[in-house]
Amino acid sequence: MRWVRQAASAINGDIRPTAGSLRKELSLLVAERPAGADSVTVVSPAGPVTRHELELVQGLADPLILADMLPGKAVSRGASWKLGRAAALSLSDYDQIKESSLAGTLEAADEGSARIRIAGKVEGTARGAAGAITCEGVATFDRRAGLVTSLKLNRSEKREPGPVEAGLDVKSVLTVVRRPSSMAPELADKALEGLPLDTSPERQLLQLISPETRYNLLHDRRWHTFWDDPRLVVLKRLEKGRVIAQCNLAKGPDAGKGKHQDLSQFRDDLKRSLGDRFVQFLGMGEVDGDPEGGFRYKVGVKGRQGDLGVLWDYYLIAGPDGDQLLATFTLAEKDAAEFGDQDLQLVGSLQWYPPPAAARTP
Repeated sequence: MRWVRQAASAINGDIRPTAGSLRKELSLLVAERPAGADSVTVVSPAGPVTRHELELVQGLADPLILADMLPGKAVSRGASWKLGRAAALSLSDYDQIKESSLAGTLEAADEGSARIRIAGKVEGTARGAAGAITCEGVATFDRRAGLVTSLKLNRSEKREPGPVEAGLDVKSVLTVVRRPSSMAPELADKALEGLPLDTSPERQLLQLISPETRYNLLHDRRWHTFWDDPRLVVLKRLEKGRVIAQCNLAKGPDAGKGKHQDLSQFRDDLKRSLGDRFVQFLGMGEVDGDPEGGFRYKVGVKGRQGDLGVLWDYYLIAGPDGDQLLATFTLAEKDAAEFGDQDLQLVGSLQWYPPPAAARTP
């Protein structure tokens, strides 16, 4: 169990500067590393975190991984050992490791502590993009407490542009400091009574909040936000480093309170926009979902893009106040079985927020 007092990040840039922090109501976290696993899963019992919040709380050098930098047996001063897969993944932020030369060397030791030199190179992929990172730094191990108390790692990385993230050419310094502290009252047994403390798939769902805070929905961790602005949000679904589907959430015209676009016109517009790519409609009709999600209507389309068979699932979603959203799922026909009903799960979870007070009519 963890209690977060502060977690925030800011990235400056000319095109799309970003900044964000963990919402206070999600400060209580469960972190779990199942037996034999190389990574840590973090969730909040209070509800789903966003993708940005997840990156703040489930990231580099997780405390449950730090012990993997230690040797697996007793070593003498000057001895070296290769760091295992879990440590390489955690220090690099890669999903898959192609090759790693990361090693630890015992530089000094006394009765109270040991100083470990960490150095090497990791090659692998992160979110489908190939990269290489060199690391060099020092970790301190408290022999009495039995834990790694500090880590300072200089990192230099080059990563190719990937399907969901831009490329990287960056130097960074990773600093971790751990020290004893009194128990946070929020982590006392009594405070945790009755809370769901599991990390089941339902608890791992992420929340997407639209840029204008007009709607929110839930999705699993294989969906990644590729683009978001007030008019359009683009999600891409990664399976084993490959994009198998894309979801576009486009803002539509206001239809008026309790109304939505004419459905015949909606279908005709879809067919017209696809042109020669259209082959046939696969089905259409209203679909169920969260009661706060308003009206949802789905049209399935089979088409072709060159020699590739393509499936499109279109959703017309209308809120009670007249907001409209067009959700478009695009995938190759060969990926349909692997994709399953992800579109229904995502759209079915959508909820509309009430309009801003200034926009409400008496």
